[in-house]
Amino acid sequence: MPVAAKPALNADKVYFALGHPGRRRLLESLSQRRSCTAAEVGSGGLLKRDSTSKQLQELVKAGLMTMAADEADARRQRYTLHPCLTAAKNSAGQWEMDLGCCVMRW
Repeated sequence: MPVAAKPALNADKVYFALGHPGRRRLLESLSQRRSCTAAEVGSGGLLKRDSTSKQLQELVKAGLMTMAADEADARRQRYTLHPCLTAAKNSAGQWEMDLGCCVMRW
C-alpha cells in the first residue's frame, strides 16, 4: 500500500490556526477521535458552544480538517482530521503530529 504524502499546507495558515489555544485543544481532541460534530467535541467543555464552530471553521481554512454533512443528521457538519495527519506518541511519551511545516507536541 503506498504511503500517503503529507498535505501541502500553507505554513502561515497553520501557524495562525495553532496560535489560538482553543484551536490547539480542538485539534488535539480530534486527533484521538478522527471525526466529530461541533456538538460532540464541544461537549467536552473545551470552548463555549458558539466559539467551538467558529474555531473548527478556522482549522478547516488552515487545511487541518475537512468538513462534510453528517450522514446521521444533515443539519449538522462533521469535522474530520485531514487524512494525512496522524498523532502518535514519541519516545518521550508525548503525543506529536507532523503538520509538514512544524511538529505539534502535547
